[in-house]
Amino acid sequence: MKPTVKLPEKRAGKHSGKQAAHAALRESSGAICAVASASAELVAGGLTGYSSSKAALVMLTKQMAYEWGPDGIRANAVSPGITHSRSTEAQWEDEELVRYRTERLPLRRLGRSQDIAQAVAFLVGPRSSYVTGENLAVDGGLRHIAMEYVRPPDDYLTKLKRTNA
Repeated sequence: MKPTVKLPEKRAGKHSGKQAAHAALRESSGAICAVASASAELVAGGLTGYSSSKAALVMLTKQMAYEWGPDGIRANAVSPGITHSRSTEAQWEDEELVRYRTERLPLRRLGRSQDIAQAVAFLVGPRSSYVTGENLAVDGGLRHIAMEYVRPPDDYLTKLKRTNA
């Protein structure tokens, strides 16, 4: 795997960081992997800013793949789904909700930071040397069952239990 590109500390001008990254990556035939989110493609209440920014990141990655590809630079993204990490710890305090969500994911478990790291390592490594402009879902199948994954209102669950009893 190629070393990480270190950008200059001080940058003047709007595009100098992009230009510095491009120059360093061109010289090393490097690769970029952005970390987006399943939220880039799935609608969820209260996440307008987050989801929109992740969708923009996916498109930026595709543009970079197109524009920088002729210079030997690959650009890809990973889109994690529900991942158990320190930053999402508060979501997992409701054990009933965790069980509800986990049981619906095709892989029947939450994602882990290592799952994302392994996908990033693949996308920047030599085994993906002919992959560029892609957004790899690392979501345990979440995007395929999104409607089932959303927790129904409690009154619906109660009615459902009575119907199936």
